[in-house]
Amino acid sequence: MPFVKGLVAMAFIWAIHITPVLSQQARPTDEVQVWSYYESLPFKINEAGEGLSQDFFDLLNQYNVFDFKLEVIPRVRLNYYLSQDYSGVVPFVNWQWMGKHSKEKYLWSAPLLHDRNEIISSIESPVQYSGPQSLEGKSFAAIRGRKYAGLEALMAQNKIHRKFVYNEGSVLMLIHSGRVKTSSMARTLLMPHIKKHQLQGKIFISKMPLFSFTRHIMTSKSLPDVHEFIEGVVEGLEKNIKWQAILKKYGLENKQAGNCLKC
Repeated sequence: MPFVKGLVAMAFIWAIHITPVLSQQARPTDEVQVWSYYESLPFKINEAGEGLSQDFFDLLNQYNVFDFKLEVIPRVRLNYYLSQDYSGVVPFVNWQWMGKHSKEKYLWSAPLLHDRNEIISSIESPVQYSGPQSLEGKSFAAIRGRKYAGLEALMAQNKIHRKFVYNEGSVLMLIHSGRVKTSSMARTLLMPHIKKHQLQGKIFISKMPLFSFTRHIMTSKSLPDVHEFIEGVVEGLEKNIKWQAILKKYGLENKQAGNCLKC
């Protein structure tokens, strides 16, 4: 059946760059499990599970090739599923976060999003990042349990003064109020939180990020036909009007760093 299903998926690839198949066609019978451990903006925006993750798989389901079922679960449960070699799909991740040898162990799509961990500060007291030493002596809002690549050593020496918080909203409120000088946050998370907290034009983004990375769809090697279908869709996302509308919905359309945000 995987071979036959793969042929069906390939038959639909030609249409992917144009428009999804109309809903009048028969629904697919192959259900695909999707596991996301993201429980905050923009990936999940409410308890109903709506958000960027659901919107993306709703878009895939419009092609009527596979029936993607999204489940938001804790990271520890996802780790268990992966350790047991359960078959499924994990969205918006990078192999650097998914365990040793994960780049070879799973199938990876082309990038959905080119992301950056931005260095942010108040527009009233902007910080231009030029390397870890440029943050010495500054207070830094750090989300508890999160690591900040390149800054941990200076934080351990108290050369960067870390103030722990629990979420992205608290980071932005501390920076806006002037109680903390700077922080770092993935742009994909930053933009919708700026919109949610009505801080447009009040947050400064350094021209140089802490680091850059890409977000992909990770698929079990037991699902090669699913991976092939997803890859065909992802390759056409740049010209996909519906995908561009989804990005705009969450404030993720292209913005320039290095000045106050006009989003």
